[in-house]
Amino acid sequence: MVTVYVRRRFVSSREQVWGVMGDFWALDRWHPAVPNCHRDSEVTRRIELPGVSAVETLLPAECGAFRHVYVVEESPMPLRDYRGRVEVHEVEGEGCLLEYEGTFEPAPGVPEKVTEKLLTRFFESGFEAVARELCER
Repeated sequence: MVTVYVRRRFVSSREQVWGVMGDFWALDRWHPAVPNCHRDSEVTRRIELPGVSAVETLLPAECGAFRHVYVVEESPMPLRDYRGRVEVHEVEGEGCLLEYEGTFEPAPGVPEKVTEKLLTRFFESGFEAVARELCER
């Protein structure tokens, strides 16, 4: 099992950061690589990319006020058994920490570094977009 971590510190409050990116069904509102995302059910979202789509299912029993935990049901990414967590933590003093953690098995024949790099870049660019939205460059 491979684990990927991406973190970014913000001077904004966790409520402000979550206000930008905390809607599980609205990934397309804050992530520049996602042109379309919509709710399929109470717990499932479909991410539409040019020519492909991904389906992700929220795990409500493991979620919290500032945390989403989800699994990937279908994906064009070269991975399987994916489980992700996005969470915003308060930081003592000022601001917050936006954190992503994903675990997965690489698809057969795909080096784990390839998928690890894809996920890292995806979340780094998304967190950068949140920072731009909050004017924290």
